[in-house]
Amino acid sequence: MEAISEKSKRSSNIELLRIIAMYIIVLHHCTVHGVFSYWHNNTSLVQHINNFLCTFLASGGKIGVTIFVLISGYFLCMQDFKLTRFFKVYLNTLFYSILFLMLSLLIGTHHIGWEALKASFLPFTCKAYWFISAYLLLYIFSPLLNTILKHIKPGKIKLYLILASVFWIFLPLITNIKLFYSILLYFFYLYILGGAIRFGYINLKHKYFKYITLAAVIYLIVNIILYLNHDYVNLWKCFKYMELDTIYTLAVSLWIFNCFLNLDLKHNKFINYISASTFGVYLIHENNFVRPYLWHKLLHIHTMMNDKLFCIEVIVISIFVFVGCVAFDKIFSKFTTPLITKIIDYINSKKKLPLYNEEQILSNQKS
Repeated sequence: MEAISEKSKRSSNIELLRIIAMYIIVLHHCTVHGVFSYWHNNTSLVQHINNFLCTFLASGGKIGVTIFVLISGYFLCMQDFKLTRFFKVYLNTLFYSILFLMLSLLIGTHHIGWEALKASFLPFTCKAYWFISAYLLLYIFSPLLNTILKHIKPGKIKLYLILASVFWIFLPLITNIKLFYSILLYFFYLYILGGAIRFGYINLKHKYFKYITLAAVIYLIVNIILYLNHDYVNLWKCFKYMELDTIYTLAVSLWIFNCFLNLDLKHNKFINYISASTFGVYLIHENNFVRPYLWHKLLHIHTMMNDKLFCIEVIVISIFVFVGCVAFDKIFSKFTTPLITKIIDYINSKKKLPLYNEEQILSNQKS
């Protein structure tokens, strides 16, 4: 997400990873909002097969989110907190939220009530964009997390990651109990994991990660067998293996992340140009007003469920949605970027205190 990161400090291999991560998030939303919202028990054989195959396509959503947080930890662990970065994310989200509210009022596609108005002008507190809300909180705590990564012994960081994995990933797998789990805390865990990889505390090529990958594959196979045996009468239960905090999601995300870290890709202007709009792609297609109109009224994804090539159609449609959102973001940013720049400049001119960094935190602790 370009508004979240500094493009100039990232190579094109990571930029390409961000594009792919956002695409599979779009693919996830296409299947979840466009297909599974209409799933029912009495399906035809073709529908049953299409629903089953779509669960694999839908698994990309949580994998994409995990990859984005890992990337954040990997890069932000080396950077100081910047209030301007925070406000860029905030203002971009707010502008898009208000834009689609105004378009809905103009076109009349939705009934605009008090809750819709509140969600549009306060998109974070109302969880209109859950990922952005969690990310901004994560970014606020990033100086503390960076201090932990840089000044706590690697052995203790590894111990924390092991304990967090036990309580939030492996224990729920066996008991279905999550101890004091929250999305924000899990984002802290992923951030520290990404930072630990950056500092070399965690080696993704270690043999233990091969065992984790094997466990993820076994977990996936077990879920497939349960599905084929019709233990999952309700298809939503089959989504368990693709939730954010499962070994399957984490192992696949780490495997993909490691592949792109080791990818030798030169600076590519086109890749970086497209990746600059991944943030906009999310804000556009996942907007509360756009989402139901896009998947249900415009594309009618659920009406294609009897097609034998349905999954291929979903993949292609998601590509077009991604490209369309990129084009829209490029046009919209022509108007919003100058305004956001002026707001940021005004904030900088009114600041009385400099932005804090790690050295300032440590000096304050000593004093």
